[in-house]
Amino acid sequence: VERYKETISKDPRVRDLFAGAREKTWPGQKSSHVTALIPRGPIKTPFANRLLVLGDAAGLAHPFYYEGVWQGRASAKHAVETVVGLRDGGKPPTAENLSVYKTLLGRNIVNKFNRSGRKNSWLFWEATADEAPWSYFIEALTKSKEFRALIVRCFEIDYAETKEDIDFKAGEMIFQAIPTLKKILYAPLFLRAGSIK
Repeated sequence: VERYKETISKDPRVRDLFAGAREKTWPGQKSSHVTALIPRGPIKTPFANRLLVLGDAAGLAHPFYYEGVWQGRASAKHAVETVVGLRDGGKPPTAENLSVYKTLLGRNIVNKFNRSGRKNSWLFWEATADEAPWSYFIEALTKSKEFRALIVRCFEIDYAETKEDIDFKAGEMIFQAIPTLKKILYAPLFLRAGSIK
């Protein structure tokens, strides 16, 4: 929750949208369940005894631009693979045995798919309060058919199976939309975003 609130507080455009917002509590019987905002990034331990946390509850949907359907499906697939593997091996669903799930998430979702969200979030929200990167993104989107095709490809690609860095290509295309003299100002930001793992 703290990381999510931190993200909201950094960008005035987003901060104003959430002014006065509070966590939703539901009437009814008290329980041990806690209501909270969606995590900003992957949670540290998405498993416990007899429990696997999936999709946006596990922090796999990056708030920059992912709605979380792909991550929800991919994490469900890895959860099933983990449970079936334990069942076939005759092992109980203890936290220790379920920890392989975190490895699968890290390899196939966090380290590939969510890297994109981290790069874009940093470039467009954290690097500068200046809205120019957004303007250059929109300019590239409206003027370049190749860029529009690349953005569509971002949603079609299986990030777990590819080594292709679409974000780097997109960054290059956005950078091309920046006027020559302003490139000096924005080059360090694009280079830093490109180096985020």
